[in-house]
Amino acid sequence: MDVHFPRYRADAAGDREIFINVVHSFQKKLPLKEPPDLVQHWDFLYERSLGCVGVLKQWLVKTLASALRHGAATIGIRELETHALSMTQCDKILSEIMEGEARLEDGDRGHSTVRKRLGLTDAVVPPPASENPAQPPKKSGRHARPGQRKPARDPIGQPGYAECV
Repeated sequence: MDVHFPRYRADAAGDREIFINVVHSFQKKLPLKEPPDLVQHWDFLYERSLGCVGVLKQWLVKTLASALRHGAATIGIRELETHALSMTQCDKILSEIMEGEARLEDGDRGHSTVRKRLGLTDAVVPPPASENPAQPPKKSGRHARPGQRKPARDPIGQPGYAECV
């Protein structure tokens, strides 16, 4: 099963606010002598993480590890730039993200594209099982023969049934 965790979108005010809150949460958790002010660089962090929190986290972990190795008291824009994805990497990843988002939004159009590529464009497509509930078989119109009961369920547990038997 595919589970889509969408990226935060800078063009959506709510997403932008949530992303900034994520940056703030990460900056509070960094074990440094002096807390960094990452929120002031949120747009750079957004740009190089593409709005993906997982990418942002990996980037901050690499930057923190380097800072701790070098005995730095905090991290700033220079350290972030050093460990950021290149613009070429960001462009490639963004293309893949957008392609994946388009496939997820594709829905029926993708279904028809696959059918067309398979040569099934003229074939009749039965509705999915969930849309075609099980229907009782149609009666053939024949009646039971004299002296034979028609197949049917007998009532059970109904008041007054015991007196009928």
